[in-house]
Amino acid sequence: QDSVSAGSVKPLPSQLLSHSPLAYQCQFLNLGEPLPPDAQFKLAEYLMEHQVIVTFSGTSPPFDVSITTADGENLQEIVCPSKQYRSQCIPSEATPACVTHIEEDGRFFLQLYQDNQTAKDMHEDLQLACEAGAAECTESLEVGMPCCLKVVENATWQRSKLVERSDQQVHVYLVDTGRTITTDVKCLRSLPSKFLKKPPFAFECRLKSVVSWDGDLHAKFTDMTQDKVLNATFSSKTPPFIVSLARSIEFDLLGLSGP
Repeated sequence: QDSVSAGSVKPLPSQLLSHSPLAYQCQFLNLGEPLPPDAQFKLAEYLMEHQVIVTFSGTSPPFDVSITTADGENLQEIVCPSKQYRSQCIPSEATPACVTHIEEDGRFFLQLYQDNQTAKDMHEDLQLACEAGAAECTESLEVGMPCCLKVVENATWQRSKLVERSDQQVHVYLVDTGRTITTDVKCLRSLPSKFLKKPPFAFECRLKSVVSWDGDLHAKFTDMTQDKVLNATFSSKTPPFIVSLARSIEFDLLGLSGP
């Protein structure tokens, strides 16, 4: 955008209105925040000298885009390397989803069915990376920072976020299931940066008409959602997301189940 004097602005001839604007207003997919000034400078400098491949994911401006360099690198990682998980994209229509965890206060966590295979593949890559020593031992992480740890019950490495710490113990939020666990601070590992590129797979939610699990609602909800694929409709944009859940005869007939 440029600032000009009012006298230099003239009406556009009608014959030029038949041509669509040639500039597309875009934003990096899943970034969730404006580019900082240094990243804006890097982006402008790179685009002045290089051709790139742009993939559009949105249908209205600002368009969500992913940009790939001629060498196949993600330009987003060049101009603004990840230090936090990418922002979650909220579905705009009813979407198949599975309940991964239920809290006592009325909250629960959903994973989109379409993400099941992606999450599985990523977790397999994380196991290999951690077993190869890519995740370094760290006891200096600050609250709110991404990390990973090995969950004792199933002996798998999980992406996580540090939510509280004391001298010896930490409370860690598992970003792909919604569970919060307490463990020894020595169990924490730094998360390799490649695993920050995918947003957390667990969406923190509340039912549209249920504030808390009064009476036996918790047990009923567990029974109705366990290992089920349901249609989830999101009606808010910030967590905990307000959602409506509906069973699908089609999903039941196909025998679809959660992760």
